[in-house]
Amino acid sequence: MASIIALVISTIYGFLLVIAALSAWLILMLLSNKKTQIPSGDVSLAYLVGISGGIAGAYLLRPIMKVFEIIIFRERFFFASSGEFLDYLFGEIVFYGGFIGGLIAVVLFCRKFKIKLIPLFDISAPALSFAHAVGRIGCFFGGCCYGIKMPEGHLLSVIYPSISLSAPPYVQYI
Repeated sequence: MASIIALVISTIYGFLLVIAALSAWLILMLLSNKKTQIPSGDVSLAYLVGISGGIAGAYLLRPIMKVFEIIIFRERFFFASSGEFLDYLFGEIVFYGGFIGGLIAVVLFCRKFKIKLIPLFDISAPALSFAHAVGRIGCFFGGCCYGIKMPEGHLLSVIYPSISLSAPPYVQYI
């Protein structure tokens, strides 16, 4: 039963990430037809390049952020297995790493193919904001962004079960 719940929770997280990506693309397509002179094909390609750069940046920023912690607390990692160490180093994605990676990829793409950046950024802002909001709901379901500790029995608190992928079990959070 516990493994089924963990599977459902991870599936909800992945499903909401897919919904976020598709809704961002839909918003971009709707706004590109109304507000810019950028062809929708260029907007779609910039979106795919941005998603690719975003995925790379989201995974690459995590180890960069953890290098100093690993150096300072090296004795903690000395006895860890290679799987535990790699899971710690690459186990999560970082939103602002994805933002930075996607931004760099889109800027390079637009410079290479002479696409105007400002109109593209204007239509990208609502799409990115909406996708981030949907992704944060997925984070909540996944247990990785669980909030602050609350007193027991608080009306708005959520108690994550012991099989939660990220949140500490049986502690109430809001």
